[in-house]
Amino acid sequence: MKKSTALAVGILAVSLLGAGFVAKAVAHPMERGGMESISCDDAPFHHGGRMMGKNLGLTDTQRERIKEIFSAQSEQRGEKMQALEEIRKELKKQAFSDNFDPAQVQTLSKRQAELAAELQVARTTALHEFYQTLNEQQKQKLAEQEEKQQEHAKGRGDWRSHH
Repeated sequence: MKKSTALAVGILAVSLLGAGFVAKAVAHPMERGGMESISCDDAPFHHGGRMMGKNLGLTDTQRERIKEIFSAQSEQRGEKMQALEEIRKELKKQAFSDNFDPAQVQTLSKRQAELAAELQVARTTALHEFYQTLNEQQKQKLAEQEEKQQEHAKGRGDWRSHH
């Protein structure tokens, strides 16, 4: 194997490993800092593996609106996750192919990054829309909860405390 081909295969292997972590984080949102999901009662969603919005005294109208927000996001996320899975499969095929095509790997990797960015934008937008459903007292309570969580995370050296 030529030195350049060996290098390209090595780079692909590392990128596939990283892609696997990204895909897992996005595909399994409830694990370690993934995206939120609708819950019930007064805890509308998970954020970073913890309940966010717990005990805010949400009204029924707020709960319904929050469910709408995250249901819409969930549909979009599913489509993008499927596309990410297809890209992961194609990258794996390239890695274990006798006809390795660095240009194709580059194209697939760029699309993978675009999808990850789109997922992050959708997630952040949904969080913003959630925040906009809250009244001032609920926003203050949420800020206090977040601050308390950050303090707790600092003591554990938790990676989520750096957000």
